[in-house]
Amino acid sequence: MLSIKEKEICVMLSDISDIRNLKSILLPLPVAEARKTVPFMPREYITHEVSLRLLKRLLGDDVFNRAKRIYFGHETCARAFPSGDIDEAVSIVSSKGKDISLVVPYVGERDIKKIFPAIEKFAELNPNGEIIVNDFGIINFILEKNIPVKIVLGRLLSRTKRDPRFGKKMPEDKEMIKDAKKVVKKSASELSETGYSFAPFREFLKNLSISRAGIDALPQGVSLPKAGDMEFDLYWPWVYVTSGRSCQLLGIKDSRKGKYPLEAPCDMKCKQFEMEPQGTGIHYSVQKGNAVWMEVLKPGKIKGGFSRFVYEPVIPA
Repeated sequence: MLSIKEKEICVMLSDISDIRNLKSILLPLPVAEARKTVPFMPREYITHEVSLRLLKRLLGDDVFNRAKRIYFGHETCARAFPSGDIDEAVSIVSSKGKDISLVVPYVGERDIKKIFPAIEKFAELNPNGEIIVNDFGIINFILEKNIPVKIVLGRLLSRTKRDPRFGKKMPEDKEMIKDAKKVVKKSASELSETGYSFAPFREFLKNLSISRAGIDALPQGVSLPKAGDMEFDLYWPWVYVTSGRSCQLLGIKDSRKGKYPLEAPCDMKCKQFEMEPQGTGIHYSVQKGNAVWMEVLKPGKIKGGFSRFVYEPVIPA
């Protein structure tokens, strides 16, 4: 399991109700109550309980007491981005003696009018605060407008190989592959590489004044560079798999609009429904809204250093 005792602990949340109930969402149920209720819970809530207990064992303390920073926002959907809740989130988190970083998604033309003012508002409320950015266009906007915030590259822009099929026992077909164990070992090493191993990419980020980036705790493990010009946030236990601007769940309300309606009014069906891809030998995965996530409670080996551990008590959707 991960070694995080000396790391800065952060918590990723996308709903203002979770911010309002910050302490309760970061405390596991009493053992007696958990034994009665956990077996009947949806998978996401079971993961919540299991992960909290794992963290308490690793940290030797409750997550609420160790958490120094809250990541608030949405990574994949501008429609679900809580732009109207930024003032309240900053106020609540500050009152609890913790720092806050704003997480913003990738955007299209129709989303700019919502996201850009939210970034400017956050900068006014929290000068020189952090913004986790998942769109190079937004980075350009921040730099052009000279907005006084620190940019952190979001995990959606981290070039990694994300697949629910990775991390299970890899096949070793000795009849088809000569020296199968060596091939498997080499494959696992290649699959754990990230875009940050590429020095010109790190130099590109340095020129944008970006020195911190997010990465998922992948099932096949992660290899991070040992160079000291970048710091990393490690997200756990929900790994981002993929997403798109069109949302399949929008089609549930009115199938006549097609499977992937593009301009249909959004009534946040992602807060009510989810879909679970079926398959054998894969990590548990779930689609919420326009994104697919997989649960990885036991990631592979993390090579290299990360300075922040970002805990996701619920699926960040």
